[in-house]
Amino acid sequence: MGRKTTTELDKVLGKLNPDLIQDYLNDNKQELFEDEKPFSKYMKEMFKAKGFSQQEVFIRADMPERYGYKIIAGDKHTVKRDVMIRLAIASKFNLKETNRALKLYGFNELYSKIARDAVVIVAINSGIYNIDQVNELLRKNGFEELYSFEIY
Repeated sequence: MGRKTTTELDKVLGKLNPDLIQDYLNDNKQELFEDEKPFSKYMKEMFKAKGFSQQEVFIRADMPERYGYKIIAGDKHTVKRDVMIRLAIASKFNLKETNRALKLYGFNELYSKIARDAVVIVAINSGIYNIDQVNELLRKNGFEELYSFEIY
């Protein structure tokens, strides 16, 4: 039995009688995030599915490991959307996976009508999963690079 997509679950909820909510919750237990940290669960599942350790992702994202672990675990929160974009690119997420991670964390998804986002979308859709190459593409098109962790 395959996993249900969010779209499939949304369709069911669109027609669900309020008296049947408990049936829905029971029937879809495997699909629902039970804990309070859906972002953490999603990222850990995706790292596993992609065959990456968290450490590998943090290194590829050029992110301090201790910071990365705290972000993934939900022990630390960032207001910098670029941190999530770095994690997604380093994890080789496609656009749908990237947007889901952004949304679960509480950020806006990448949006094609925002010029800088459009550059990042093209990079992801082109399979550019190297932070330096994404930054070069941003720079070449007149945009700020992804947030850097370097201390000046």
